[in-house]
Amino acid sequence: MGVRGLTTFIAKSAHKYLKRHELHGTYLVIDGNNIASHLYKWHCTKNDCFGGDYDRYAKVIYDFFKLLDDCNIIPLVIFDGGYEYKKFKTVFSRLRNKVKVVKNLNSVTQSSVSMFPLFLRDVFVDVVLKLKVKSVRCDFEADYEMACLARSLNCPVLSYDSDFYVFDVLYIPFSSFEMNLHKLKNSSGYCIHCSLYQVENFMNIYGGISQSNLPLVATLLGNDYVRRSLFRNFYKHIKSPKRKQVKSRQQRRIVSVIKWLQNETYDSAVRKILSRLKTNQRRFVAHHIKLITEGYVCKNSKYQHYLNIETLKEISQSNSSSCVDAVEILNDVNVESEGSSDDEDSDSSETSSNASDVSVNLIEPEEEFQESTEVFSTDKIPDWFTDKFRRCEYPSGFMDILSKEVYFFIPQLEDYSNVCSHHISVHLLSAINKILRSDNKKPLNYVARSENVSIAKYNTPFCKIKLPTLHEIPYIKSEDTRKILLSILNIKFENVVFLDNLPSNWQLYILSIIYWIKNANPAVTYCHVYSMVLCMLVLNIVDPQIGFCRSSTKFLNKFEKKLNAISNSVTVESNHNEDKSKVTFISLINSVTYNDCLLSMKELIKYFEMEEKMKTYLKLYDIHILDCFAQFQSCLLHIKHLNALLNKPYATCLISDFYNGTFLYNICANFMKRNNLDDYMADPGFPAQHTTTTTVTSNTRVQTNLRWDPSYIRRKEGILKAAQILLSFLGFICIQCTQYSVSSVGKWYSTVSMFAVWISAILLVFYLFHLIEKFYKIPWIKFELFYCGIIALCFLIASCMTATYASKAFQAGAFFGFSAMVAYTFDAYLKFLAMRSGELAQGERQISKETTTVTTPTY
Repeated sequence: MGVRGLTTFIAKSAHKYLKRHELHGTYLVIDGNNIASHLYKWHCTKNDCFGGDYDRYAKVIYDFFKLLDDCNIIPLVIFDGGYEYKKFKTVFSRLRNKVKVVKNLNSVTQSSVSMFPLFLRDVFVDVVLKLKVKSVRCDFEADYEMACLARSLNCPVLSYDSDFYVFDVLYIPFSSFEMNLHKLKNSSGYCIHCSLYQVENFMNIYGGISQSNLPLVATLLGNDYVRRSLFRNFYKHIKSPKRKQVKSRQQRRIVSVIKWLQNETYDSAVRKILSRLKTNQRRFVAHHIKLITEGYVCKNSKYQHYLNIETLKEISQSNSSSCVDAVEILNDVNVESEGSSDDEDSDSSETSSNASDVSVNLIEPEEEFQESTEVFSTDKIPDWFTDKFRRCEYPSGFMDILSKEVYFFIPQLEDYSNVCSHHISVHLLSAINKILRSDNKKPLNYVARSENVSIAKYNTPFCKIKLPTLHEIPYIKSEDTRKILLSILNIKFENVVFLDNLPSNWQLYILSIIYWIKNANPAVTYCHVYSMVLCMLVLNIVDPQIGFCRSSTKFLNKFEKKLNAISNSVTVESNHNEDKSKVTFISLINSVTYNDCLLSMKELIKYFEMEEKMKTYLKLYDIHILDCFAQFQSCLLHIKHLNALLNKPYATCLISDFYNGTFLYNICANFMKRNNLDDYMADPGFPAQHTTTTTVTSNTRVQTNLRWDPSYIRRKEGILKAAQILLSFLGFICIQCTQYSVSSVGKWYSTVSMFAVWISAILLVFYLFHLIEKFYKIPWIKFELFYCGIIALCFLIASCMTATYASKAFQAGAFFGFSAMVAYTFDAYLKFLAMRSGELAQGERQISKETTTVTTPTY
């Protein structure tokens, strides 16, 4: 539900309400939906403007659960199910806001505008199931069940939801959760530093406020049941702190409500709250006070057996006063109105002329979706379906279809001048609906982006394909469910026989690509398809061999030596006598070596990063590329859900193993620049067509004995060294011959010139006696490059300063200084050329290069 403003209120005085805690060796109840969002938002390095870097996000999730495991923490992940009607107003509001936010998201604005990609929660659930973490999906909202489970296990809840400040549970705000290990002080184990909230501490700070009154804090501050504006008249009659003490209006309201409740019982507080309302509003509010209160009173969770754990204790009904029915208070006692009629008049003026209409102040579902008087029961659903839903094998949207007859398409990054990217999946949704609601002929409503940058309600078309009912699915053979799935996708069974030759977790992804190609509008280009295939190969073949790496700098730092070794010695193996009929795709995958993967990633790693120019130049950002990929994401999501509903005739696929939005955008944009994509793909950079081997051979010849070599002084390098020494020394003499030599400028010039004389003289001696050649492993050329560059800069500064003095000696010194600067600059340039060509400072190195291109057979 969320209590408005309470998180900020606690955070501003965290030292009072939260205690530092070392988390280890315990159960931890995790708010799945909440933590999935905040892991992505706070801990994932990604580019939102490219539609989803799911591989990066999955890496963060794996690291998160690895961290818990290292601290001997057993996670219990609880996910929300379908929406309740009371949530619809919030859901619609969030959908509208997201549509507006996404429209403004691009490569320039992504630093200030963010969004959650389509598969955010699916990726989190996929990783949880893959790691076999204990998890369960509630039928509807999960806050209550999480609190019940945490109380029975006497363990904390990890979330970032203000509701848990009201529940009587141990609560760890995720904002205080440090994502790194710390050594335990008195043992050999590890822990995680965080902050722990206990409701008893909060109550003690405010003079022992009754715990049964805490749900009333949520009521008066506003949540998904009732709006805060309903209590305007009530707030006028309680004392509010001064603005100097608490600046925020909402924070002042929280303080005033808490202090008022200090001196009230639950019964008296409810009476006074109801007395401040208009007569026609009281019954509605009393009913919802009852619902809110019951929602915060923990009982035993009905989902704990799905987690295969035993609770430590049965939860007793300790807060009997909080279970007093507010409706009974209204019925049993004639609640008299307090306050003058003027107050009610002023309150009505703040709302609307129709003051008697309760709907003015109350949160109700959107007009299209009126709350049903019939309470939905999971008893109407087959037990096997309920069991799979609660074991997170089905998405939460299935429960919305069954209980509310509505489905919400999540807005995603797309071209708003085109139809909604989810339009491609409406046919898939109608098939899902027909299976789930085979006995209900009423069309399913779905909510999606409309053409006017908002959202609208639509009806799914009738599905004409003959499909099994929900009760028939368990009895259908896997081969038959495959045919059913393919018939929905309008793909002939004989056309996808080749899928059997692919890894099982690739098959559903390939099917989604085929459906996408056949149904996308605008049409899918070869650039998009090649990009998808290349990304799939990199993430499934290269990553497992060399490890996860998405930074060019880190990749080169880690593998530079290995890459150099590979480049200096490459062998080509080709077996032309192998029987092509026996070669399978899987065998080709297995034949890819570690070195192949390193060389491939060396060329492709740059595509995992956004070009710096795109962060400032919007013209470089092409939304049309992303619109096509957005349609694919919608296809994959709903084909994946349809596959799950049909008992997984194809193995499920994790999108994090196939999809990186940044890579796809960059490589597709690169392909679009090519006049002939096939010729470009046939370049040596694509080893499926050619293998290019470059063998570099270097021969170094040096003499390590010391010897006098006067011929060096007659060569270009020797003459330049002598000129540098002479010019520097003459400049030094000119400065020292004047009375200004003791000035700061004179001292600076003298220091620079003498430093240049000594270092250059030493280097000259080293060259004359071949000391440079004796210690040839020292990078002398690199050293001289930096030395000459720095001295040239110093001479430039010193000469400019001395030239300003009205002294002929200083002006002569400036002349020699500028001359020395030119000499050192030229020497630096020569050293740069020598370093680039791989020469030695003294001695001889011969480099030969041989390139061999081998054409491998195509299968």
